Amino acid sequence: MQWNQYYEDRELGNRRSPLKICTVKYAKFNLNPVWFEDKIANANVAFDISMDGLTRMIIANGFGRASRALIMYPAKGTTPPKAIKSANASNPDKNSLSVTINPKTLSRSDLTDAILTGSLLHAWLHRLGYRHATGKYTNYYIGECAMCVMRSNSNKQPSVPDSRYTALLD
Repeated sequence: MQWNQYYEDRELGNRRSPLKICTVKYAKFNLNPVWFEDKIANANVAFDISMDGLTRMIIANGFGRASRALIMYPAKGTTPPKAIKSANASNPDKNSLSVTINPKTLSRSDLTDAILTGSLLHAWLHRLGYRHATGKYTNYYIGECAMCVMRSNSNKQPSVPDSRYTALLD
């Protein structure tokens, strides 16, 4: 995943991974997770904090300091449109990486691995404490970071609306 690439780049002295470059270009709002006390000035700093926060969550989950992460499925008979979603959480040291997966949506042949990975990242950023206004993803950190993954870190194209990607985000 691009999380690993970010840390490999940092280890080599490259402080600007492709995902970071893309996210910084587009993210303008809600740069702070709810647990972060200081105001984050820009998306460059927000990206570093989010990757370190995800690392904290992975460690907490791996060493049993958080509830066991669960993959849940929608109730029988329901067909939610989202492929992957999660409930909001706010403590990277205690919250699990639990998500709800819609197997019917996952089986769609038009959804690439990059789109599904971006959807999972979006869900995990919700678990990490990032928020967005209902239905608003463009310019919001949590939406732009996920959409960068979905676009394989390429620039936005006027011919491809954000809704191509945001239709799968919760």
